[in-house]
Amino acid sequence: EILCDFNNYICLCCGRSIGKCLSEDSKVLNTNTGEYLSVSEWYKKQESLSIATLKDNFDQGIGSPIITDNGIKPCLQIESRKGFKTKVTFEHPFMTQRGWVQAKDLTAKDFIAIPRSLSYFGNKEHFTDNEIKILAHFIAEGTRDTCSITTAEPEVVKDLSDYAGEIGYRLYNYEIQYFISGTVRKKNKFKKFLESLENIDQCYSYEKFVPKKIFELSREKIALFLNRLFGDDGWAYLNSDSYEIGYCSTSEQLARDIKHLLLRFGIISSLSFSKNKFKGSLRCQS
Repeated sequence: EILCDFNNYICLCCGRSIGKCLSEDSKVLNTNTGEYLSVSEWYKKQESLSIATLKDNFDQGIGSPIITDNGIKPCLQIESRKGFKTKVTFEHPFMTQRGWVQAKDLTAKDFIAIPRSLSYFGNKEHFTDNEIKILAHFIAEGTRDTCSITTAEPEVVKDLSDYAGEIGYRLYNYEIQYFISGTVRKKNKFKKFLESLENIDQCYSYEKFVPKKIFELSREKIALFLNRLFGDDGWAYLNSDSYEIGYCSTSEQLARDIKHLLLRFGIISSLSFSKNKFKGSLRCQS
């Protein structure tokens, strides 16, 4: 009756158990463009959005949601042993071994279904290859304010030198700390480049993240970004019957961003926290 009565349209939009209510900071992938933004950002943009959905036969499909403001509601934070984490309203449904279960009815023994892959990429040409490489190296090994990059790897030094040459600068070093510098009178182009990416040059290691524009790149460009990122702070192990890849960071946001990017290549990874005498670290591994 409600569905057929247009007078109840507002009631329908805000009704309980209708739609899937996420917290405003929950991130959603646009399958058409590769953009990976929070629900509140999508709401403010008021643009058409294409998202991955679950069909009745449990295959992955594509849907076009309408995002509405549902007011201030109490939420639950759901977290799994493998590091999946989200904040939702009590009525948000999850697929489990018991079928669809609302968040408020989940138990510690439930298994939650997640996608095996989100193979959606963008086609934006935001960066040159050298810019992608230098950004990955800075996220992994860069120092706040000075924008220097610490490395002892000849391959990384070559990437830094190639980028410096591309923008007409020179590469200087003090032992294993490398600086990209040009004329003194002008603002450093490298620093301006980092500032344009949500001021990532001002981040401490535990505050770092993957800039939004990276998510909009093609499969090949994101692969290049991950290649350089893992070359600095990652590892890979392979034998005849198993493999493991991993990345370690003090930044939870960076670890979760990497986890999402790996899923685009069909790699399911887990997150685990390790204590140390500083802030601790997160391991993203598969």
